[in-house]
Amino acid sequence: MTSELILACCRATMASGTRLFVVERLSNLPLGASAGDRARARSDLNMLLAHGARGRTERDYDALLGEAGFRIVAVHGLAIGLAALEACTRP
Repeated sequence: MTSELILACCRATMASGTRLFVVERLSNLPLGASAGDRARARSDLNMLLAHGARGRTERDYDALLGEAGFRIVAVHGLAIGLAALEACTRP
């Protein structure tokens, strides 16, 4: 099942104004030479090779969520480099 289909199914069952949280590691481009950036690059490469997927930036998530009828209202930093993207349904 694709991310687009999963989000569309979520949106179809949610009332207007409901919140959705997506917890992910955001890709920050361009990557530098820091240890954190090297770890993100390894993670992206692993996802590409193992699953045919890639890391996404906040802008990528904004577009993906927007197509499913959501809008990002906040991004909350979490431990170990993860972020919780808080999105709400659009009418």
